[in-house]
Amino acid sequence: MMNDVVGNQQLQSVNPQYSPATAYGYGENYNTKDYLPISLNQTEEDDISDLASSNESFLVVLRDKNDMTPVILSEIHNIFEGKIPRNFIINIRGRIGRRSGVFKSSFGMQLAMAIDPTFNLKERFAFTPNHLNRLVSKYATRKQVFMMDEYIHDTKISVMNRLRNIMESCREMQLCFILCGIPEQFAGYSDYTFERLGESNDSFLPKKSVYFMVKKSSEIMFNRSYRGIFKWNITPLSDNKWSSIWKEYSEMKSNHQLNATNQTLSGLDVRELIESMSKSELDFAKGLKRKELLPFLKLKFPDYTKEERDMLGLQVVYGDNLGKGDVDDGSSFRIDIDKERMEINKKNNNRNTTNTTNLRKPTKSNRKKSRKANKSH
Repeated sequence: MMNDVVGNQQLQSVNPQYSPATAYGYGENYNTKDYLPISLNQTEEDDISDLASSNESFLVVLRDKNDMTPVILSEIHNIFEGKIPRNFIINIRGRIGRRSGVFKSSFGMQLAMAIDPTFNLKERFAFTPNHLNRLVSKYATRKQVFMMDEYIHDTKISVMNRLRNIMESCREMQLCFILCGIPEQFAGYSDYTFERLGESNDSFLPKKSVYFMVKKSSEIMFNRSYRGIFKWNITPLSDNKWSSIWKEYSEMKSNHQLNATNQTLSGLDVRELIESMSKSELDFAKGLKRKELLPFLKLKFPDYTKEERDMLGLQVVYGDNLGKGDVDDGSSFRIDIDKERMEINKKNNNRNTTNTTNLRKPTKSNRKKSRKANKSH
């Protein structure tokens, strides 16, 4: 049955040195209060009914009210503080009801601060895999939590592979990751997935409790078995410390959305990726002819797709003038690229046709040998 034991109490029982005041910088232990009951609207009730009819494990979780909060908090704490180098990846997603505005980001940031008292937005919070990679490269030491919020949904395999490579390469350093709303269609890489179940009624505001269903990574793509429920009390904005963090987050997200809009809602942060190149590399790239630029970008960014390197090429050629009235929209650059590719394909096709023709036409020496062989028979 669900109980009223809360996350911070469990962490303190595992680690006596832990305290919410240490983790959050507060004097008030807001998360030791009782959880508020879930309040469901009609759409959420329908979603629960549909999921329960198609997934037996979910029905069992609802029936038994299996509270996994203390178990999960204990597990991730032991991974983070353990002597054996391991890391965890948590993915927080929507499921029941609406997908946005359900406290995924708030819960993720507060959970990160509860696990890692040194967590901060400037050094540990990203919106894209490229941004996350730069933060890890610049600020990572050992035993830290990084977070990536729900970014523009670019679900190309190349993007997912880059994200996975970043996280898997950090295990020896015990760098742990909390993701918000990241799709895992092609591969399951999270150790824990939290799917939104429900929340307390707004009539209780500024108090808010959120509930998530927990399942493991291998269960995402295969049997989709739910393990239990994870509960969290959201810090109200009346708390000065949390209000300051939320304001910083809101400003960062607004800037990210503006950049994404200027780049036609692409998940690839072109400008920031170009800025990750050294000055000498960028100057060298700008001095290249267009037909020389693409091979250079392919060597520099081998994990990116052809279309993504085209976007990078546009940024190198036009820079901040891209999209302004004094230059075109980059169509001439794309046309040149297409022409070069067509010429290469034409040459390859001609070469293949020539080789095939040569194979089909027998040479004089072969004809003589064939006639001699026929006479001998």
